[in-house]
Amino acid sequence: MLSALVGRRLLLVIAAQAMASPTHASDGGDPQTTLAPCRVDGGGCLNVSGGVGHHVHATCGGVVADQRGSVDLTQSTWEHVYRDGHTILVSFHSLDAHVVQCLPEPRGSCPPPDGARRADIEGTGKVVLGNDGIEVDANIQASIVDVGTCGGSEHDFYSITIRRGLAIGQGEVVHELSGTLDCGNLKVDAPWRGSDREAGASPHMTESEGR
Repeated sequence: MLSALVGRRLLLVIAAQAMASPTHASDGGDPQTTLAPCRVDGGGCLNVSGGVGHHVHATCGGVVADQRGSVDLTQSTWEHVYRDGHTILVSFHSLDAHVVQCLPEPRGSCPPPDGARRADIEGTGKVVLGNDGIEVDANIQASIVDVGTCGGSEHDFYSITIRRGLAIGQGEVVHELSGTLDCGNLKVDAPWRGSDREAGASPHMTESEGR
C-alpha cells in the first residue's frame, strides 16, 4: 500500500514538472513564454520624408522562422532595401536570419489570445551601401509587430538596425529605420494565434494591402 502511494505521488510530481516545462509551454501555445516558436513572412514598405524632389522609401520582406536545429534556408531569408527614387542607398540580404523572441504585444488593439504579436529577428548577411556594388559583411537586429485583423486603421510596425561585421549587435551602425508600414503585410504566426488568421491571404507584399 505504501509503495503504491509513493508511486502515485511520483507520477504526480513528474506530470507537474512536465506541465511547467518550457517545451510544454511552447507546444501548448502559452502566449506568455518568450521561447515560443513562431514564423514571420510577408513584406512591406515604409515611406520616409526626403524633402522636395526626393522619394525616400524602404522595402522589406522574407520568410523567417525560429531555428532550433540546422538552418533551414527556406525559412531564413530577409531583405531590406532603402532607396531614394530608383537610387539604392542601402541593400541588405540575409540567408541565416532567424526569430530569437516571439511574444504577444500588449499595446495592440486586438484582444488576446489572438491579438498583436511581436517577433524579434537577428541574422548576418551582406550589405551594399550606395551604388558602388561592393558587398560587406553585416548583421541585423529587427523587430516586427503584427497588429492582426482587428487593428482597424493600425498598420504593422517594423524596425531594423544594420551594422558592419558578423557579430550580432556589434559593429558600426550603417543604417537604422523604424515605423509603421505604408503598404504590405508582415505576418507573425505564433503558436497561440488562432481565429484572426486571414483565410487565403497572400504572404507577399502588395501595394493595396494596408496592414
